[in-house]
Amino acid sequence: RGRLRRHLLITGAAAATLAGAAARAKRPAALAAAVWFAGTAEFAWTRIRLGPRTAGELATMAVTSPIIPLAATRHWVRGLAAHRHAERWPVKPSGQENNHKNCFKSMLSVTRWRTDQMPGDDPWVRRRDGVGVRQPDTAPERDGIPAAVLFDRDGTLVDDVPYNGDPAAVRLRPGAPEAVQALREHGVAVGVVSNQSGVARGLLTRGEVEAVHRRIEDLLGPLDVWAVCPHGPDDGCGCRKPAPGLVLAAAGALGVPVSTVVVIGDIGADVQAAEAAGATGILVPTPVTRPEEIAAAAHSAATLLEATMSVLPSPWPARAPGDPR
Repeated sequence: RGRLRRHLLITGAAAATLAGAAARAKRPAALAAAVWFAGTAEFAWTRIRLGPRTAGELATMAVTSPIIPLAATRHWVRGLAAHRHAERWPVKPSGQENNHKNCFKSMLSVTRWRTDQMPGDDPWVRRRDGVGVRQPDTAPERDGIPAAVLFDRDGTLVDDVPYNGDPAAVRLRPGAPEAVQALREHGVAVGVVSNQSGVARGLLTRGEVEAVHRRIEDLLGPLDVWAVCPHGPDDGCGCRKPAPGLVLAAAGALGVPVSTVVVIGDIGADVQAAEAAGATGILVPTPVTRPEEIAAAAHSAATLLEATMSVLPSPWPARAPGDPR
């Protein structure tokens, strides 16, 4: 979203390169080729830097990044031709332009998250019917048991399928059913906090995201809260992890102190979001977890079930970084 002008520039540079080469105009062709290469490289890096930067992903990005600007330009031109007689979209009524300023606002202890210019809506928060504000005397805070455990979705609770909008592609991670059941048996609220930038990128709709969530609940049973960030990494929102917004929103929906919340995830952003909100984060590394994220984690566990049991009455404590157990 928002890259059409860059796509048009890259496509124009590509066309100018070919035209210059055909006319044997070496200098203009070389200049156009430099613009084409620089634009394509910037686009590829913008996609690659989000990770996980595996060999397969790098190969895919190298092949698709030169193609996407051309395809986007072709799609845009076809749309202009097909709908050239369509009426212009109506302008928003006065006063609605700044609705984005009502987004969920939050602040890290060190870094202020830019929310004054954040586009889009608040994070999507859905609370299970019947789950309300917990009273202090009924919240399971005794003996150090958390009031709520919030799982990252992709790579933690389910297999990571990039930009997945297909419920049939949902596969639970090992130990997920047992972990959720153990929490329920101890009266701990269970939820999910998930970045879904595919919505901002135009790759997913809200309906597709929620269809995947319904499938997860088919497999695990109803969860108490879902908190989803639909924004992209460049939107500057306060809810996209590692910002604390999703954790704060989920705790608020459940009516529990954020200090009694545990967040379990597979990358550093999950743990950072928990710490920024004042919750406890536990890292469960996977092949995409970076070594520096593992080293920085105050709490980690080898498996999802081990991480869950570490916050319940159990002989399985969470492992500190470097612990050989």
